[in-house]
Amino acid sequence: DCLLSRGLGDVYKRQVYEIIDETGPEHDKNFIAKAYVEGMFEVTANGHTKKHAEQRAAYEALVYLKKHGQA
Repeated sequence: DCLLSRGLGDVYKRQVYEIIDETGPEHDKNFIAKAYVEGMFEVTANGHTKKHAEQRAAYEALVYLKKHGQA
């Protein structure tokens, strides 16, 4: 269950999360995730695990939506 679905219900069912890059050595990876709703917006965030990067991207998406009066 993703953060955007919980925060915004059925309106934003088309959100997508994607790991777009990873850097660093195996023991200290940094992942960059992209969260977007097709045709509306796109945000990125990073984290030391894929899950953390996706969660941060979801959070940034909510911040974006609130800032633009859509949440």
